[in-house]
Amino acid sequence: MPKDPRIKKLPFIIPDNAIVYMVNGDIARDYDVEFSLGGHYYRYPFIPENEIWVEDTSGHPHDVDADIYHEGFERLLMKYKGMPYEEAHSHAAIEERHLRKERIPVSDLIKNIIKKLQLLQKESLKTAKKDPRIKELPIKLPDNVKVFLVDGDIIRNNYDIEFALGGHHYRNDYIPENEVWVEDTKYEHDIDINIFYEGYERLLMKYRGMSYDSAHPIVSLEEHNLRRERIPVSELTRVIVDKLQKLI
Repeated sequence: MPKDPRIKKLPFIIPDNAIVYMVNGDIARDYDVEFSLGGHYYRYPFIPENEIWVEDTSGHPHDVDADIYHEGFERLLMKYKGMPYEEAHSHAAIEERHLRKERIPVSDLIKNIIKKLQLLQKESLKTAKKDPRIKELPIKLPDNVKVFLVDGDIIRNNYDIEFALGGHHYRNDYIPENEVWVEDTKYEHDIDINIFYEGYERLLMKYRGMSYDSAHPIVSLEEHNLRRERIPVSELTRVIVDKLQKLI
């Protein structure tokens, strides 16, 4: 496990109760080589959900503050508006550019940033998408993955019209990396099979680098075989976990 890259906690909290840490970028890149200047949970899942990390560009406080604004803005768009990273990043980059052009003195910059982010948070909460998760199921899949039963109608109305039966982060990037979502079809056996399907597909895409189009037919065949085994519902969860464990 890489070292903790956090150098120090900065003396303020930005809207949505986010704590800001100055970090060592070199160590942060041991977690993800793409880490650059700053980040948050919705871009880098190794960062705690209520934190924002900004790289220590020593001697340039204005630069650090502008990075805090960018990451805070981007985080709110991804969390409350469900924007994918690329879209949120573009919006945040425009806002950062405007902020830099304002040439606000460093002594006033954080106060100004917090005010701007408060306005965005207020506006975002008005249009926030409903959380489709109904409940966490009492099963933990290999790779420390949580399973949630979800309302498919909410997902199709707010996130993804193509969502059907289940999903995971590597197919549906609005789903947290360590979660599998399965639609509440009211049929226990069907739900368990869908857990197997999504867990299997997730592992192939994450660890074997398969695209969705490559993983899908392999997993469909495995699902077909599992359905033909006619395993009693009372034993199905254990069998599913055992099968998935062999893929790790």
